[in-house]
Amino acid sequence: MTHKENDVDEALEATARIFTDIKQILKDGNDTSADVSVPRQVLKDWKIQILAANKNINKHAKRALSRECRLKIEKQLIKAASVNECVDRAATQARVYERLRSNGEASQTHSGIDRAIQSASAIEEMLTSLTPTGRVNFHGAHVLLINSSN
Repeated sequence: MTHKENDVDEALEATARIFTDIKQILKDGNDTSADVSVPRQVLKDWKIQILAANKNINKHAKRALSRECRLKIEKQLIKAASVNECVDRAATQARVYERLRSNGEASQTHSGIDRAIQSASAIEEMLTSLTPTGRVNFHGAHVLLINSSN
């Protein structure tokens, strides 16, 4: 069992014990009277159980927040890597295009090269549109700053 599940289970067990105690006290009490007597030791036990439940819920909340922050940073890193990949691909395409142009081949061959490069570019654009991260035109530092201040 993971820490997360263990913390939540312990908190639920503590609140279930309190609920059972209250249910028993209400059952044992007189239904006609408005007041119910609760022994001091029972109240102390409830206090300890509530404190334990609160600590476990707090641990769970901190872990969830930490996981969310880590996932946001990972998302920004993936987006940045995607942008870098698109830039590298465009630079490589430009270098190849210029090399082919500078080879001094006949003008008929150039039109064939142009068509081939345009077809390859169209295919790359279609593949890029299928990526789960999509295109990103910002680095995300301001998003991390805003999230870290919250």
